Amino acid sequence: MDADQSILLSTVTTTDAIALLVNENAMDDLRIFLETLQLWNTILPTLYIACSKPLQLKYKGIIHTKVCLETYTNLTRQQMENLPSKESLTNLFHDFTVEKCSLIEWAIKEHGSGVLFCDADICWLGPLPSIDPTKLTLSPHEIRPQDEARFGLFNAGFLYIPSLESVRQWRKACLTSTFFEQKALDIFQISCNRFGSHVNYGWWRMFQASKPSQQLQAEWSIHRHESHSGLCVKGIPVVCIHTHWKTNDYITNMFNTWILSRLELLKKQKKVREILTILK
Repeated sequence: MDADQSILLSTVTTTDAIALLVNENAMDDLRIFLETLQLWNTILPTLYIACSKPLQLKYKGIIHTKVCLETYTNLTRQQMENLPSKESLTNLFHDFTVEKCSLIEWAIKEHGSGVLFCDADICWLGPLPSIDPTKLTLSPHEIRPQDEARFGLFNAGFLYIPSLESVRQWRKACLTSTFFEQKALDIFQISCNRFGSHVNYGWWRMFQASKPSQQLQAEWSIHRHESHSGLCVKGIPVVCIHTHWKTNDYITNMFNTWILSRLELLKKQKKVREILTILK
């Protein structure tokens, strides 16, 4: 099997539970997450959301929320990075990222099985990916080796956690991680399954890789089908992209503009038109 198609053949199901960590700054992203998730999935996963205040959300599936992030209310990442840790970690943002472990522990205990953790800034372009429910499954960054050494082999914004033991190991590694909760995931590099390039595609994969961005963009193609948006990477339908749609970041906006230009080519398809409306 091609290394980029690295979800193993033993995968048998899609997840029926998703965990999300949300504060006030993520509400625009969360709206896009929910609306695009519902666009592609008839059977909706149960959501477990850790938040800083009660939420009013439009979702046809089941949502469980836990108000437990009051410490981080109204704080941006930059502000949190400039505040001291309350847990003997690098700073308050490090504390915030490790809240993912507490969230996932709660979700697994409540749901009784593994859960998919997603950052709120995921935009779905197709149905949920196939997952082996018994295996920890991570999303490789696919960036330059020197950047992997700094930021980690895997993206901490999209991962499937099958058990409380996996969370325990991750939490322990976070204590000595050199880049928040993300570099801590390196401890699983030998034992994990890996999502392919068509899952959780972020700006870093296009503009922070060893290959030129033009070469990576050439790997994208259009194959129209009602079951997904029509955008493919290496011939495989794209499941989701990872990006903030409202941002002043130059590279993120470059990525967004490129994705939107591809979607515009597919706007004759009803669901793609709906996505473009959702993103406005």
